[in-house]
Amino acid sequence: MRKGFSLIELIVIIAILPFILIVIDGLFTSMFTDVPKSLNTIQDNSVMLNMLRQMEQDIDAANDLPQSIDGYTSGDDLFLIRQADSMIHYQRKGDYIYRYKYRDDRQIPEQTRYWPLPEIKIAWQVHREDGKGYAVEIRHHNEYILHGHLIKKMENSNLFYAGILE
Repeated sequence: MRKGFSLIELIVIIAILPFILIVIDGLFTSMFTDVPKSLNTIQDNSVMLNMLRQMEQDIDAANDLPQSIDGYTSGDDLFLIRQADSMIHYQRKGDYIYRYKYRDDRQIPEQTRYWPLPEIKIAWQVHREDGKGYAVEIRHHNEYILHGHLIKKMENSNLFYAGILE
């Protein structure tokens, strides 16, 4: 029996090797960029779901979803909730959503929470009837750039009704 490879076998291996390396390169690129990015997306989505649960509880206990309170006006970056004994502001500041809870006439928040949401795009819209807010629609999705392309993932919408329905 002979030992080793013939010249033809080596030429075939050398011709096939670049194609194998291209496939392996794509696998490693995916493993080192796409997989961690997907894990970050899942983690961001988990943080956002925690924030949405808190918002749902606050909206469910709402007496009113006013357009403005004490000089604050609802808009793209501010959402207001009036409850029986408190007032709650949800405010977007950079990559964070802050929740401030005020008791009656106090100027300093009794309670502050925040959620880091660097890649989450969120928009809220209060639905009103006769000037009174009765529901809030919250649209959200993860948005990031990967390999030079804008990627949107986990696009969703939630509708929360205030506890003021009769």
